[in-house]
Order: sequence, then C-alpha cells, then structure tokens
Amino acid sequence: MQTDPAIKVQQSSADTVTSIDWHPSQNIFAVGSWDTVGRCFMVDGSGQASSKLEMRHPEPIMDVCFNAVDGAQVFTCSTDKSIKVWDLASQQSRDVGQHGDGVIGIKYVKEFNMLVSGSWDRSLAFWDWRAPRQQLKTTLAQRVVDLDQKGNYVVAALEPRAVNIKSRFMVYDIRNPNTPFQDFESAMTEMITCIGINANTEKICYGNSTGRCGVQDVQTTKQTTSYFTRKPQGKKESFTFKSHRDMQASITYQVNCVAAHPTQHKTMFTAGSDGRWASWDIYQPKSIHSFQTPNRQPITAMAINAQGNILAYAQGYDWHKGYEYAPQAKVGEIFLQPLRPEHTATQ
Repeated sequence: MQTDPAIKVQQSSADTVTSIDWHPSQNIFAVGSWDTVGRCFMVDGSGQASSKLEMRHPEPIMDVCFNAVDGAQVFTCSTDKSIKVWDLASQQSRDVGQHGDGVIGIKYVKEFNMLVSGSWDRSLAFWDWRAPRQQLKTTLAQRVVDLDQKGNYVVAALEPRAVNIKSRFMVYDIRNPNTPFQDFESAMTEMITCIGINANTEKICYGNSTGRCGVQDVQTTKQTTSYFTRKPQGKKESFTFKSHRDMQASITYQVNCVAAHPTQHKTMFTAGSDGRWASWDIYQPKSIHSFQTPNRQPITAMAINAQGNILAYAQGYDWHKGYEYAPQAKVGEIFLQPLRPEHTATQ
C-alpha cells in the first residue's frame, strides 16, 4: 500500500510535543509542548504549514483543544495547574480555571458548549469557559493519565494503584455526570499510556507501555480476548492485540497515542516509541496499514483533520527510557502525513 511522503513543519518545538488538535472545519492545528509554548499553524493548499499564534504558560503545556463549535478559540492546560483560552482573532488570552495539581487533559464538549478537564489532582472538572466558572467537579480514585471525549461520553484512564495492578477507566455520560456510566478494568496488566473514543462513540481504544492495545465497548463491560482472530462483522467484542512490537528482535515499544478517524468510525490510528504509525479496523479486528517513519524517532502526539485526509504527528524523545537516555537537544518535530482512503476501514 502506497504512503505519500510526509511534509515537515519548519517551526519545530524546543522540546517534546505533548498534544495536537485540529480546527473543527479548517486546516488549522494547534500543538502543546514541554517547552511551555503552544503553537497554532495554518496549512495551505500545498500542504505547507505557517505559524498563526503562540500560546505561553509558565510550565509545560500538556494538552490543547479547539472550540469544537466554530474553532474561534484554542484552550490549553498545563502542569502549572491552569486552563487558559486563547482567541485566534485577537490573539488575547484569559484564565478559565485551575486544578489542585497539573492538568493532563482538556476537551471541548460541543454538545454542551463547555470544557472538561482531567488532572493529577485525581479529578475531572466541567467548565463554563465563557463565565468562567467550574460547573462540576468529580473526584476520582487515582490520577488521570489520559482523557478523551466524543458525543455524550467522557473517558478518563487512571493510574494503577500499585505495580501489577491493572489500570481503570471511568466513562461518564455528560447528561448525568455525577455518576460514572461505566467503571471498568483494563484487560492488560501493564501501565495504560493513552486512550481514545472512536467517531461513533461505540468503542474505546487504548494503548500500554509494552506495545499492546485494547478495545472496549462503551456500552458493556464484557471483555474477551481475540488476538486478531476474525469475528463476524458487527459483533461487539472487547479484545487486546499486539501493535508496536519488533517480533523478530522480541522488543516492545510503548504506545504513545491513539487517534480516531473523524469520518470512518471503524478506524483507529496508533503511534509509538518505534516511530511507526498504524491504522486498525477495530470491528473486524485487523491491521489496515502500518508505516515506519524514516527517522524512527518516537511519535509523541498525533491527530487527524476534520476531513480525514491529513495526519499530523510529532516526533521527539518520549522519556519512556528515562532521563539517562534523553538527548541534549530535545527538539519536537511536526509532520503532516497525507492519508489515502485505503488507510482506513470501509463502512
């Protein structure tokens, strides 16, 4: 299967990129970074990206998201405990709110025109960003590792309580956020690193530190293991599969990010420390396409544009090997990968 060359964004981050999000309709994307700077880029018809806005925090920016209604604002959250909103037209910012510890994830809930955030202070918070004020805070058992939201659902992946204790996922229906809609355990023992909800909100896909992924039905806690044994089409199963591994060398690579294709609900993308991105049919289940990037550096963040034809991904040191292996120059490079229809599953 052919893969077109990726286009490198010339303005790199001075440290590892933590997050990427796309405008809800235009080819504009935002990135957050450990260098404390968030950046917005506009992509022209030739696929070249130019800087549109810089957003700064005192500490690293852990996540970014657009106003999913009209894209007029970008929201950022940081280890400095704060959430900020940046207006694209005026390029002015203001505070939305604060957590008691670093804020690891933030998502815009289009259906209710509000924000949801997850923090190391072991809480989810819902915000009226225009007031601004906190509407609701939900206390969790452990720190939030990753967060995603689509439709009426928010899912938070939590740290395990101890070594060899499985991670847990909390799913909330935003229409009734006081009580968890689902509370389920990971099918894998190893640390969960990333999580995503597919486009039609039926399934959750998550990755771990040893190159495996899992898929969980949102509506049921039933878990089975298929290891990519073909199942009847449309049958709802929960399963795990090997995703980022060198089987010949017996090397496992951390799964760093999961991204849903916006128009093909059967397709999820994963990327990892092996510098490879891959697409999967999470309903069959089966591998659709896999691409090894030329520089083989870890992919630390990725997202797909609203039209589903550009994958933005970032490469840099992902810290899974620890401080002693960190390069002196920890630059975060960003690439724009054209996507073809054959990179996704058919409906």
